[in-house]
Amino acid sequence: MKWSGVILAVSCLVSAADCVAQPYPARSIRLVVPFAAGGATYIIAQALGQNMAARLGQNVVVDPRGGAGGVIGTDIVAKAAADGYTLLMATAANAANASLVKNMPHDFE
Repeated sequence: MKWSGVILAVSCLVSAADCVAQPYPARSIRLVVPFAAGGATYIIAQALGQNMAARLGQNVVVDPRGGAGGVIGTDIVAKAAADGYTLLMATAANAANASLVKNMPHDFE
């Protein structure tokens, strides 16, 4: 009877080892800029992406998705998987859109 408890405990520990999270980041990160390429937000995102890539050891892809005052790019990030690999370069314009755009496709709160 004693050994069955030990065997059960060891098998639980071995199973738990399989569930350990992978180190972040394990793949490239996408930094979405909800404004046109070449603007101030894009230039800042490029510098931030280079710094992040150097510190994290993974590529950071800066993806400009301008249009609709930032709503299109923000919506892409809102609908992306919540795994931390798609980030938004948000500005005050993103927060202001909540009061300016009547039918927002996402909730920015």
